[in-house]
Amino acid sequence: MRCGLRPKPRAARVALPAKTNRSEIASLLDEPWTSEVFLPFQQPIHIAISARNGKRNRPGVVCHDICDACFAGKVMRIDEKTFVLSPEALFLQLARSLSVEALAFVACELCGLYSMKPDGSGFVSAKPVSSVASLLSFASSAVSYPGNAKAKKALGFSVDKSASPAESELVALLCAKQTLGGYGLPLPMMNYRVDVVGEGRKCTPRKFFVLDLFWQSARLDVEYDSDAFHTSAAGISSDAERRNALQAMGFSVITVTNGQVSSADLLDDAACAIARALGIRFRHSCKTWNKRRFAFRRNLRAARKLVQHGAPACSAAISGPSGAKCQKGASLHEK
Repeated sequence: MRCGLRPKPRAARVALPAKTNRSEIASLLDEPWTSEVFLPFQQPIHIAISARNGKRNRPGVVCHDICDACFAGKVMRIDEKTFVLSPEALFLQLARSLSVEALAFVACELCGLYSMKPDGSGFVSAKPVSSVASLLSFASSAVSYPGNAKAKKALGFSVDKSASPAESELVALLCAKQTLGGYGLPLPMMNYRVDVVGEGRKCTPRKFFVLDLFWQSARLDVEYDSDAFHTSAAGISSDAERRNALQAMGFSVITVTNGQVSSADLLDDAACAIARALGIRFRHSCKTWNKRRFAFRRNLRAARKLVQHGAPACSAAISGPSGAKCQKGASLHEK
């Protein structure tokens, strides 16, 4: 699974047939996959069952049913006896317990070009396993499911093809609604490829560029510089070459640094510059926007740390009526 969140002990879930004895439950702890997904099995064990009439709690075991109609068809086989819950269903489950900010990071990871490492040491490149449209479609279809409204709110500032948690955070800060504490800018396209043509060819030997945040209507490229490369001589030269080529082709380029993202005042300057380039004039719709802005920043940073350093992937096992083991996303529960 791709969700880099560590489930707390009470969040580990295993699903078995409705009629299950204690020895069958205990045997699950010896399965190889339980150590591979780093599930912290401790008492009590939470299990998911496939029939409501079998929901019986017993010492050391708490049962949960998973027969909600909205999850029909959302369990997918990945090998002979292992299944995973779809990314869309996992996201909706997480919405029951995660904050709006954390959900946005989860959505950007599921729909992005990166995946958090299981040991919490960073992220690696990966292909998207879903899209914001797919997550929204599923959430919209599950109207009565707890967390539905929160999921849709988080998707309002989530994007496809983000390449890092830092890019996801920048998009959230810029594009979340002002009522949440964001700037309410329209969502950009992420990591958009632009071929070098015309006058741009005189400025660079490169065939194309990938634009971090791109607003097509304004031909605006916002580049997020977060590493030391950009401060080296080679990095500065490369950035200048890129900027010159893009400007020669009629693009506007604005650079946002990690320092600007970390500072509310500096980011405010960058956000105003981006808004001007988009032809947008800020009108803060909420009188308490400044207070909400700082609260939103704090919540986003805490959510990013949770997702980025929460370590091993949220995975757990479930099983269908036939007894075949399945794997599903485990929800993170807050104390």
